[in-house]
Amino acid sequence: MKKAATLIFCFFAVLVATCSANGEIYRIEILGFGTYEFLAKKSVSDGEMPWQRRSLVLPRIINEGKDVIEGRVGVYFGFHYTIIGEPIGAPVTLRTVVIFPSPGLTNAAGKVASNSVYVVARTIGETYSVGYGFDEAGEILPGKWIIQLWHEDEMLAEKSFLIIEGH
Repeated sequence: MKKAATLIFCFFAVLVATCSANGEIYRIEILGFGTYEFLAKKSVSDGEMPWQRRSLVLPRIINEGKDVIEGRVGVYFGFHYTIIGEPIGAPVTLRTVVIFPSPGLTNAAGKVASNSVYVVARTIGETYSVGYGFDEAGEILPGKWIIQLWHEDEMLAEKSFLIIEGH
């Protein structure tokens, strides 16, 4: 009986330690959205992206609350968010999904993509930004763009932007 109680205690101790190490997300809170300018920007290769590149940026919202966006090269849009959960400082993994308007984006190789998906490591309690930027004219597709944040099989945040023809 003593061995069984010890085994059960150890099982629950490992279960609690595992849950605590990964953190539990209660929700994602969108703090602001709009168009951005960048204080710093670095482009990295990413074969999962339609243009085979992804930008790592330090953004600053310049048009707060704007979700109708003029599509032009150099325009970036998205939102700031914070991860609410426990324990503060715990690492979590989020999946970012950017859904393009129909018929989707066609990259230089002729491949059509209806969305872009990538995984990022984040920390509970921290504030981050997510978005999309038009680095090339071929990326500008008028219509409804949707940015989603997922943890495992649960969508925790979603924001749509209407991209219109630029002048």
